[in-house]
This record gives sequence, structure tokens and C-alpha cells, in this order.
Amino acid sequence: MPKGHTNNPAGKPVGTKNRKTLEWEAFGKDFTSEAMPRVKDIMARANNDDYMKYFAMLIEYFQPKLARTELTGTEGNDITIKVIYEGTDGSPE
Repeated sequence: MPKGHTNNPAGKPVGTKNRKTLEWEAFGKDFTSEAMPRVKDIMARANNDDYMKYFAMLIEYFQPKLARTELTGTEGNDITIKVIYEGTDGSPE
């Protein structure tokens, strides 16, 4: 029988989450909603250095890290980047 096919047409539809997954997601939702006021209080009282440390630790769970990209010239040689700033009238400053 080909993979993904079953003799039970009344079986679970593809992509249906199992009971454990649904329970875990419900727990996570409850836990984060209950913990959020405390997290906000701790963040509000933290000094700048601690705030940034806590922020960096928490943000990974909401926004994935981006992969670093290294730019090189042909055959691994250095590249030159030229930045030109223009004033509001379009002329170089």
C-alpha cells in the first residue's frame, strides 16, 4: 500500500493534531498568559543591561534568529561598499 494511504476511510484527516499536542498547546497558552504580568513587572524594574539580557533571551521564542551572511568579492577577495548620502534636495551632503 502506498505511503499515506489507509484502509480506514474514517481515520483522522491529514494534519490533524493528536491529543498530546493539543494539550501541550493549551498548557503553553495558559502558562504564558498567567506568566505575562510577572514578566512585564520584572522587565519594568530591570536596569538597562538586565533588560537587554532578558529581552535577548525571550525574543528567540517569538522571532527566529536570522542566519548571518558574509559578503565577499570574487574568489574570496574583499569588496568595497560606497555609501552616498543625499540631502533633501537630492545633492550630496
